[in-house]
Amino acid sequence: MAPNVVIIGGGFAGSSAARILHHHFNVTLIDTKDYFEFTPSILRLIAHPHHAGRIRAKHHDYLKHVRIITHSATRITRKDVHTPTTIHPYDYLLITAGAHYGTPLAGKAIYNGVQTSTYPRARDILSTGAKTLIIGGGIVGIELATEILQAYPQCKLTIAQGGPVILPRSPRKAQVYATKHLTTRGAQILTNTTITHRTAKGCTTRTGATIEADIIFICTGIQSNTEHFRPFLTNSLDQRGAINVHPTLQVIGQHNVLAAGDITSIPEEKLAQCAQEQGSIAAQNIIRLAQGKTTLLTYKPRPRPVLISLGETDAILTYKTFTLTGRVPSLLKHA
Repeated sequence: MAPNVVIIGGGFAGSSAARILHHHFNVTLIDTKDYFEFTPSILRLIAHPHHAGRIRAKHHDYLKHVRIITHSATRITRKDVHTPTTIHPYDYLLITAGAHYGTPLAGKAIYNGVQTSTYPRARDILSTGAKTLIIGGGIVGIELATEILQAYPQCKLTIAQGGPVILPRSPRKAQVYATKHLTTRGAQILTNTTITHRTAKGCTTRTGATIEADIIFICTGIQSNTEHFRPFLTNSLDQRGAINVHPTLQVIGQHNVLAAGDITSIPEEKLAQCAQEQGSIAAQNIIRLAQGKTTLLTYKPRPRPVLISLGETDAILTYKTFTLTGRVPSLLKHA
């Protein structure tokens, strides 16, 4: 009988691994959604909900020989994975549960910037011309801001960035271009600004300043989705709760448990292309482990091209110190 492989998470890493592994093992995929979602394009849904059909695919449609469990994994042991209704034994486990933005504020109309299930309510608020605050000036915050400015130009939009510049890991040319794109469309960018409290009419910063806001999007403070797994992974997590892995993607301290994608502590930009490659390598290493091989593949972080959307007709492409802006990278983004 073929060994059991359980995969937690059906994003780029998990789905990539499942497509390889189902030929060799009894594979169970546990995911909170019953579909794969092309996450680089999800921010477009804040303005165009019909776009969902173009970026989602039911797991059953492309993983016909994989057992799909639409639940959260609530516990991991050395032998099995627990969901609310079932226990799933494994010989090999791959953890690809991703990450999320923490919500450090309490109050009304506060949304996770990439949680698409909340977008319908957010669209209702934005359509009223709401004062909008985006906390976080990284790639997600900037892409979300441009989508909102294009679809809801009546909104007064503010970006609060904790550091001195937006897009802090991008080349200077990209930072300047994005800043000009946003400010010429009416956005206000507040750098060196940390939000501490939600008030009735907006937010308070660490310096005591007030920012008016009817709706807030959190696009900073990324946290790995390991909260349910920490008892099992106690000695395998970094200070942020991300999973430490060997270059073979085996979890530190484990032999038959691997991790891939945004949930790991691998020091690199968390991109779909990285997660997909890691999922493939992890899958091939599971096959090698099952065959008794001692030589495994390794994953090596390296600079990657990064494509930053600025609405439907503008974008930024960066690679190391190179930066290309304008219509051409936009065509690549939406191809």
